[in-house]
Amino acid sequence: MMRSLAGSSDPSLRNPGSLGHNRGCKPCNKFKPERPESCKKGDTCTFCHGEHERPKHKGQRGRHALQRRQYLESVESQASSSTIRPELAQIGARIYQEPRLIVERLKRKLRHYEPSSSDWAEKVQFLTQEIRAIGNKAQDARPDSSRVQKARDEQPPPTNNDADLESRLKWYEGCLYLTAKKMLESETPPVEDVERLVDANLRELAGLEKKLDQQIAGSAQEPPRIAWEEPTAEAFIQKHLVQNSWLLPKLLELLSLEVADRLTEKELKEMEAWNHFHDELQRLPEITDPSVRSLFKEAASLEALHLPTS
Repeated sequence: MMRSLAGSSDPSLRNPGSLGHNRGCKPCNKFKPERPESCKKGDTCTFCHGEHERPKHKGQRGRHALQRRQYLESVESQASSSTIRPELAQIGARIYQEPRLIVERLKRKLRHYEPSSSDWAEKVQFLTQEIRAIGNKAQDARPDSSRVQKARDEQPPPTNNDADLESRLKWYEGCLYLTAKKMLESETPPVEDVERLVDANLRELAGLEKKLDQQIAGSAQEPPRIAWEEPTAEAFIQKHLVQNSWLLPKLLELLSLEVADRLTEKELKEMEAWNHFHDELQRLPEITDPSVRSLFKEAASLEALHLPTS
């Protein structure tokens, strides 16, 4: 609902953005009708102090979710009318793919610990705080960094909810994407500078794998080992494949590629096979569709297999 303010006698409502309510008139987000002094610009304010139907604020999490959905829809549609710049689409592809793969690898390392145990909670808290710091570093490169910094300083300290890798990952994706978007829109730094910033930030995120390894190695108690009956990784995988035995060669091929020159055979069967395949293979239904089998057989990495994880 809107009302014309032309000729209004109330000085707190007389400003250029309010006169006549032209098409596209935007409300002042500082002005509160019950507190006329809430907008310090008063008559000089170029936004409207009149009555408006204001959209409900989505909050940072909702804004990041909407931003991600709009990006994916634009890329998938390949519409000529897309408002996303090609440079941002390319950068966005990295931002919405690489961090998720990194966090999945971090989660895999945490499987050595009993979920909700003190050791597990300590490592998760460490990772979420590190991801938060890396995301904040990206935000500092935004053209409006001073405003973002002020808002960040006014935020309450993280609660226990901060120890949530999935929500922290979504926050990080949104922060990095919005930083790149703001920088490109400002047209101040060249595209190459934006690409370099994103690349450096993603490399710092990837460095958390090494940091987590150091945290685990420095723990007073070594992660518990799994008791094994099968003599080899192949025997283990074969046991759990059940009716999907056709997948065995591909799993062994990809497993060998991933741990080449990194693990001994003993470590392979005690760590990697369990971490990669135990829960996933237990939940994997029988696959009979030839087209689906073909997709599995063509996978170039363990991540690309997309085994069920929940």
